[in-house]
Amino acid sequence: MTTFVAAGVLIIQNENTPDPISTGELLLQLSFAGPAGSPTGRGVVLTGFPPITQSFDTPLGLNTMTITRQSGGSGAFVGSSGQLVLDLVLAFESSLPSISKVTLPLHFTSGAVTSLVDQSGLTGTPMNAVGQIRLVATSVFVDEPGGLFSLAGSPCSFVLDGVVSPHP
Repeated sequence: MTTFVAAGVLIIQNENTPDPISTGELLLQLSFAGPAGSPTGRGVVLTGFPPITQSFDTPLGLNTMTITRQSGGSGAFVGSSGQLVLDLVLAFESSLPSISKVTLPLHFTSGAVTSLVDQSGLTGTPMNAVGQIRLVATSVFVDEPGGLFSLAGSPCSFVLDGVVSPHP
């Protein structure tokens, strides 16, 4: 099994969330498929994503947000360039019943994206010879039914900096 030990930072454009949210150290598990030297790349699957919890004050009281993988987690890796992409949908659940559950569809890349939060450029870094990589993604929260308040429609950027080991 291959691990991706990363520190994550989420920036959410919403007045009721802290900015930024640091995930602390995450231990993600990856699986690579296909021949290592393939010029067209290899499949990559995220096989382990631990829950992330963050507590913060809101106008409604103390809230604990739990972030989990809802679906997805597959992508591609090109060893010759170190480029990696990964599609993933995260679920954000609140401890306060008046805040609705939301999901965040993400397309992580080691390339570059324009942040939907502030229109700045977010630049990833392809995996180097020792496995260091930076993945970036930006998206907008999608609402699920229920709750009086929601992050739906709020833009978010997510950056993961870490090391993949063993190097694929």
